Amino acid sequence: MKDLSSQGVCFQLLFDIGVRSGQEVTIESEQLGHLTGIVRWCRGDMIGVKLNLSSNTAAQISSYYKFFRDVEMRWPA
Repeated sequence: MKDLSSQGVCFQLLFDIGVRSGQEVTIESEQLGHLTGIVRWCRGDMIGVKLNLSSNTAAQISSYYKFFRDVEMRWPA
């Protein structure tokens, strides 16, 4: 994860996961829990996801910044 805001997230990928702009995605992590969104752009090894906005999403992101900001994000393989 390269960047996170209440509106979206940017990922730098190690390999092509086959997503395309407009595709709905689900993000699962220990730190953020379950989030959903739409891929807005793909540029090389980077993708941008616009998160589906809800009070739950805002709470999850707020919690991340409060408790996990300095912890390296580890995504399952």
